[in-house]
Amino acid sequence: MPYNRLSTSKIAKIVGCHPNTVRMYEAWGLLPPVPRAANGYRLYTLDHLDQMRLARTALNTAWPGKTIRKAAFELIHQAARGDLGGALESAYRYLVLVQSERNGLLDVPKDPHNQYRLYDAPELARARVIRVLRNVGYSLMAIYRMLDQLDADSSTDIKHALDTPHPEEDVSFATDHWLSTLQDIEHTAREMIRILEEWIKRKGGEK
Repeated sequence: MPYNRLSTSKIAKIVGCHPNTVRMYEAWGLLPPVPRAANGYRLYTLDHLDQMRLARTALNTAWPGKTIRKAAFELIHQAARGDLGGALESAYRYLVLVQSERNGLLDVPKDPHNQYRLYDAPELARARVIRVLRNVGYSLMAIYRMLDQLDADSSTDIKHALDTPHPEEDVSFATDHWLSTLQDIEHTAREMIRILEEWIKRKGGEK
């Protein structure tokens, strides 16, 4: 163990958060029960440290939407209960969920010859795109910007068009970076998988 005792402040320093965040996660049940010494000090273990790494990685992101956030909490609670194998399976499902959310916005069929996007029923496709983007919180300005660029060039990078406001636009919405947010959360999901795999490997070496 790299420290004589893993105190609240040391856990916080390693993870990169305030000590109150560690206490808050404990109160929320995101950490396994923490035993106390006779003097009342918390007796953290490496399992608590790994759990805090996992929870902090999962939750220290932009708002990912209710479904994705719920999935994150579920796998954190699994790990806190000691079900590391189940948590790892959930982490892989979490990664697929995030990827599916992003692909659902970007997966438009393309002509195999020129790679232009194909819309069999343009009006219907446009209405569907607008509905999906509004449902995930994109502003009308962002959607208009994307459609305007798409009308001018069918090979337009949709992600860039949505997430890159023009300098002259007066209002910016946090949700106008939704695709970038999903990409960041995908990286987070992969980090959660790495944490759990290393944790499981460490536990196996302790037997």
